[in-house]
Amino acid sequence: MSNPTVLAGGFRRRLCCSVSAVVMTAIAGPMAFAEEAVEASGEGFFSMDEIVVSARKRDESLQDVPISILVTDGGTIERSGFKNLQDLRSRMPAVNISKGAAADSLSIRGVGSGTNPGFEQSVGTFVDGIYRGRARTSRNAFVDISRVEVLKGPQSTYFGYNTIAGALNIHTNAPTPGGEFEGFVSGLYQPTYNELDLQAAVTVPITEDLSVRAAGRVYDFDGTVKNAFNGDDLMGAEDYFGRVTAVWQATDDVDVTLRAEYGDSTSKLSVPFEWIDCPPNPAFYSGPPSPSCAGALTVPGFEAEADRVTSLDTDGYDKDKFFETSATINWQVADHTVTSVTGYSDYSTDQLYDLDGSSLPGFVTSESGGMPAFPAFGGEENTQFSQEFRLTSPGDQFLEYTAGLYYQHSELGVDRHLGFFFVPWFLTPLGFPPGTAVTHRLNSDKKKIPIRRICH
Repeated sequence: MSNPTVLAGGFRRRLCCSVSAVVMTAIAGPMAFAEEAVEASGEGFFSMDEIVVSARKRDESLQDVPISILVTDGGTIERSGFKNLQDLRSRMPAVNISKGAAADSLSIRGVGSGTNPGFEQSVGTFVDGIYRGRARTSRNAFVDISRVEVLKGPQSTYFGYNTIAGALNIHTNAPTPGGEFEGFVSGLYQPTYNELDLQAAVTVPITEDLSVRAAGRVYDFDGTVKNAFNGDDLMGAEDYFGRVTAVWQATDDVDVTLRAEYGDSTSKLSVPFEWIDCPPNPAFYSGPPSPSCAGALTVPGFEAEADRVTSLDTDGYDKDKFFETSATINWQVADHTVTSVTGYSDYSTDQLYDLDGSSLPGFVTSESGGMPAFPAFGGEENTQFSQEFRLTSPGDQFLEYTAGLYYQHSELGVDRHLGFFFVPWFLTPLGFPPGTAVTHRLNSDKKKIPIRRICH
């Protein structure tokens, strides 16, 4: 119920009831609010651990940042069993992260982008300083996370374009050179749906100046929906994830952080279909059933009850693969810090959906090798390279400033193959043979070079 990241310490009996109620509300809340942070001084009511954030590209106390920001620490994420960003949304007021067939959608305070696969989101996602432009990467596993910062409102000054609605600033756990050997292993098994979740992380000091941390996760879940057509379990998932981070203190003034991570996830029937009211109840509708319903009724074993049992000739799936590597170098020059952040990522997804939601075979196309034409299938591929150079002035000065140069090159390819049941009514009059499917491809090649000069 409590969150040690927000507040720590006890209360004094001489507190009045109203103050106690306010403090208890703060303890129960899962987030730290910059605009509501309370300063402890002298004989204060309670003690507070300092919360450090990097919302302005430098490490600062949460109370010193003039930005509407929510912070969730890694301990809260682990104890709550959050598996990805979508799970975390229950702890993030005014933040919505939703799955979609074409693309996922991220929004803050009701501001976001549509699900057009060609769009990059208005809520930027950054992991250890690396921008992730594809919204579906929010499905990546949450493993060994240090903290998640939710920055509300436009953040273009520090994080560039595509942050009109805000930014999600995620930090992973990194080893400390000269630290100790340590780690953890956690596991969960739920027999009803054969759910297995194993996570582990370990820090290995190599030398006094070099330390490596490895983290990984294996997740398997049979699913909660049964396909009566072939006996398969649906709405299940498989998730494999691994990350290796190395920190090298090259000199007293130079430190280098290298990170590489890989994720491979598969979900069965992530958009489920279950027929109900087929045929329609005559008390509410006296006409004939729809063509799709009439066709589905001819298939043996078809049933239309809300009982988490469906009947599909194609199970459907979502498959996502993601690889990312980054190198961060910090060089102390006098009182200033020169930072270089280099990142490369490769992301791909494959999808298959049964659009009619039944085991009705539908039309058969020669292009799909006998695959029913009702399903829609496709995928996307995205590669990205980025390089950032940044000069940061010392903190706690009358004038603080940051200057930087950022370069990014990304390539995106999207394929969609649609076999709609109504295709004959649209394409046959144009001379296309029955069963003709529709395919389209989107290609995008983007480069950007923004220059930043920030004073405050």
